[in-house]
Amino acid sequence: MVRHTPGHTKGSISVEAGEGEALVGDLVASGILIGGVVRLGHAIRPPFEDDPGAVREELLRLVDAGVERFYMGHGGPLDASEVRRHAEALAPRP
Repeated sequence: MVRHTPGHTKGSISVEAGEGEALVGDLVASGILIGGVVRLGHAIRPPFEDDPGAVREELLRLVDAGVERFYMGHGGPLDASEVRRHAEALAPRP
């Protein structure tokens, strides 16, 4: 299922691939250094976010919908508990 998941950009989408997996593009990143080669499994913010509050909402919505494994454009993959930890640390929308 393809879902509109704004936050990184207004037009961002994510693809729920079934069996608790989702491709989320740049909604979240992982690791540090080029390509996330250090601290794999640790969620970080992508190079920019149009709306961090929307990123928070979308990541939490995906976790609450049952996504257990997140694949992203930079680094990864991440499990749901790490994505939840990261999302909850982002400021909510005002």
